[in-house]
Amino acid sequence: MVFSAITSIALAHVFYYAAIRRIGATIPMLVVLAQPFVVFSMSSVVFHERLNTLQLVCGAVLLLGSAVSIWAQQHLNAKPPP
Repeated sequence: MVFSAITSIALAHVFYYAAIRRIGATIPMLVVLAQPFVVFSMSSVVFHERLNTLQLVCGAVLLLGSAVSIWAQQHLNAKPPP
């Protein structure tokens, strides 16, 4: 069990830093930031847990902000037409 835990954590870090090297730091960081809201949303389907209104609004703002950041990064790296 200890070996499995250490291996899983090591692989998660390897994949995380490989993603940072490949696509930059913004998108992997936004995924880590949005992960708690996405997991809790999935658990509401599986375990019938409920988010209150404030949690839903803040989660929607978080996802919207992440989408805007990804959009901005893509347009920041785009070359203007000649």
